[in-house]
Amino acid sequence: SSLVKNVWFKSSACVTAHFFAKVTISIAGTLTLVMAIDRFLLIVRPHSKWKFTMKVSQIITAVIWIVDFSCISGMAVYQFDSISRISSYTFDFNLNLCLGDFESTIVHRILSFLELGYYLVVYVVSLILYLLIIRKLRISRLTFGSQASSTCERRFQIMFTLIACTNAFAFFFITITSIGSDPNAERSIFQNIVSLFPFVNSAIDPILYLIFRRNDIKKQLCCWCTNDAVIEPASQSKTSQIDQVSLMEIQN
Repeated sequence: SSLVKNVWFKSSACVTAHFFAKVTISIAGTLTLVMAIDRFLLIVRPHSKWKFTMKVSQIITAVIWIVDFSCISGMAVYQFDSISRISSYTFDFNLNLCLGDFESTIVHRILSFLELGYYLVVYVVSLILYLLIIRKLRISRLTFGSQASSTCERRFQIMFTLIACTNAFAFFFITITSIGSDPNAERSIFQNIVSLFPFVNSAIDPILYLIFRRNDIKKQLCCWCTNDAVIEPASQSKTSQIDQVSLMEIQN
């Protein structure tokens, strides 16, 4: 193979794109797990003493943003400091894909495996919690037959099923593909596309949540905009009145 001039991976645009991509997938994964725990406690363990109030949720979200930004910033600086020392002319065309430097030293490999392991643990736990929520909703649907609860349960079940499926497809599929591929072989177009799945999944989960909870978010925003409106208690502000009927039946 001939030498390839790799300019893109050493540019500031590549550094910025890679940094924000890592921040996006890290924060999205952590918040997905927190949301799964919150939904699990509300639906499956309603009598548990552990509850996410609005204040606790704000604190957890702020801590996640600070910790993720700090960790990702340190890793990005370390990786691209070593990349800046690489010659612009190499035999590896994949560097132009701006995927980062994961194999030059043992430290880079350890960091990449720790990062991938963290994402897998987060999404596997989220997947298990969503499956338990779906099972609880299915049992409740067979036990109670009110129209309000049935509609709400279907909406919840569809949302959690879609989130669970996207998590399983994105991370399990890319893991199996990575294990089955030859690390010494040239990366194919298919492998490059698969490597984008986790980043796409980090955007899909919040979008799914916003789509299925848009009515509740609108009502909450209206409450904040109205000065004389009575705001719901923090521990119950995540569900609408119809959802409250359903959740009371699910929790019984």
